[in-house]
Amino acid sequence: MDNINIDRSRVRECCTMASMDDFINDLPDNIDSSIGERGIKLSGGQQQRVAIARAL
Repeated sequence: MDNINIDRSRVRECCTMASMDDFINDLPDNIDSSIGERGIKLSGGQQQRVAIARAL
């Protein structure tokens, strides 16, 4: 995260608004998982959801 002052509940809320709950729950370390540089291993839809959550 670029802004480390944002609390985890706000991050989770933004992820929910971006419909990322199922995706996050499937990751090995849930929301703490590393998705790699520029999200190369993510599908196009997952990349868009990450971008939406970051914008929120």
